[in-house]
Amino acid sequence: MAEFMSTLYLFTAHDLEGTVLLNTVCSITLHAVANASREDFSIMEVFIRTPLVLLWLWVNLLVFNVSNQRRPEAISEDAINKPWRPLPAGRLQRSHANCLLVVLHPVAAVISYSVGALFPCIAFQILTFTYNDLKAGENWKLRNVVNAGGFISFLTGALLVVRGSLQYEHSTQILCWMSLLAVMIASTKHVQDLYDQDGDKLRGRKTIPLVFGDSTARRTIALAVSAWSFVMPTYWRLSPLKYVPSVVLGLVIASRLAGGTRRDIADDKRTYKLWSLWIISLYILPLSSSLFSAQTSQHFIA
Repeated sequence: MAEFMSTLYLFTAHDLEGTVLLNTVCSITLHAVANASREDFSIMEVFIRTPLVLLWLWVNLLVFNVSNQRRPEAISEDAINKPWRPLPAGRLQRSHANCLLVVLHPVAAVISYSVGALFPCIAFQILTFTYNDLKAGENWKLRNVVNAGGFISFLTGALLVVRGSLQYEHSTQILCWMSLLAVMIASTKHVQDLYDQDGDKLRGRKTIPLVFGDSTARRTIALAVSAWSFVMPTYWRLSPLKYVPSVVLGLVIASRLAGGTRRDIADDKRTYKLWSLWIISLYILPLSSSLFSAQTSQHFIA
């Protein structure tokens, strides 16, 4: 059993930080902003439901990753970029991965139904099929768009799980914020493609760095990150001081990419980690908003 669980973990290990952790942070942040003024809002309830959020995100991520990594071209790519993954490492045969995927689909659906997030699970499974089996992930025109759709499905599901039986206030503002996050993801996510270019080229995948050139891809990310670093705090009408974390991180990322010169793979992976930190700095911006401050003040005064 330990060996089996280790194999499942390795399917998702690369994406735990960028998918499970980020969406957990974002969902809890939005949940707190939407409900801080309610008398029935409980921090303890949030802590109790956080493991359920982590479970929902991980199980649905596992479905996507098994579906993605079981394909022959993915195994060849992973043999170069990520040889520790279960299939290139020989921990699992492709036929076994196909059987595992058949089992995981209903398991994810049952878990999602039990925690109140079935619809996002179904939406994400449709996107998974589109990305992997219909090969939308091989086309730069669709790749980031489907990634953004997956992000919305993940975040919506995480919000439904952490929400429990509560109904959200300020739902329009939250939906607009989630839409901005989706567009931001779609316009910067190809930072992850920078260090995967060798494997993507072998696989024949048409990513932005390979279609438009490495230099162009770097400059578009630098420009988008710089712009979003100012746009996102502005949405919440923050004071200038509260712009600092996202702007500083954004400018550091932009400075690493603006020259358009390719460094080594290790350096590109460090840039991706900085991007992940930058994303977290954006995810927690609602906690600095006047809306949240007013709600918490009202809550504690009451």
